[in-house]
Amino acid sequence: MKKAAVIGSSALGINAADGIPASMSPEGRMLHTSVHLARNGVSVTFVSEAARDRVGDFIVDYLAAHGVATSSIDRYAGGHTPLNLNFLSDSTHGVSDTVRYRVYPDDMFDAVWPRIDRDDIVVMGDYFAVAPRNIKFVREFVGSCRQRRAMVVYAPGFDIHEGKQLTPVKPSLLDNLELADFVIATESELRDFFGSKDLDAAYRDSISFYCPDFIGLAVGDQGPCIRYYSPSGTISQSLPDESLVTTREGNAVVIAALVRAVMEGGIGFMTLAEGLGDDDRCGLLEAMDTSHMSV
Repeated sequence: MKKAAVIGSSALGINAADGIPASMSPEGRMLHTSVHLARNGVSVTFVSEAARDRVGDFIVDYLAAHGVATSSIDRYAGGHTPLNLNFLSDSTHGVSDTVRYRVYPDDMFDAVWPRIDRDDIVVMGDYFAVAPRNIKFVREFVGSCRQRRAMVVYAPGFDIHEGKQLTPVKPSLLDNLELADFVIATESELRDFFGSKDLDAAYRDSISFYCPDFIGLAVGDQGPCIRYYSPSGTISQSLPDESLVTTREGNAVVIAALVRAVMEGGIGFMTLAEGLGDDDRCGLLEAMDTSHMSV
């Protein structure tokens, strides 16, 4: 049975409406990807970090309750588990806003490596995969996984409008593209990263050199769609819900669907090394079963 490891951040989101906290839940696109995989029967380990505090306990317990292995979550001291205070739009404030609290230890990120074997899948993404304090771990772990003939899915998306500087981490982003067997990203993310006009330009000018298999998500005149780019051409398919493109929770559903489709389609390291044919790509996109996707 193939396994998956998902690398990403974890945080606790607190939603406030009209100045009153209304709900709280774990947040993070990669965190939700691991939960969706576990819900669909995939053996998955989440590789992340959380402080040794009650917030960290809450997140780890949540993941464990949903069947996600938490043995590779580094429980650090000397800091606090990230908090996102989400102010929802109300009668006083017409737009939503998020205040993020981050207190990390001085040490670089380091976690116990999960066991990864041939044809297992490693998923990495978001700012966590390029952050300076994490990049040494990411390169060493993912590089080791590739040596063991595992496959890598990279979802680079992070919002540079949240105060994250792109220039210092751009080299790491490009390195991760080169490590990947599949890249999956939205049109708006790639516009921020590369200044690309659309998915076609992003693949042609910025991605194809590093990774030939690219899954792009966009919302156009015909509605939301998913496009599979490869050297032999492009395959497109509509998506049932715009939120699959425009929200992180929706992106997590699509990323998990890609991982499951690769596993269930029998695609392995040698298949990718020999190159996927058009039938393989069509089958992979169909296996993602986008008609039934929901957030």
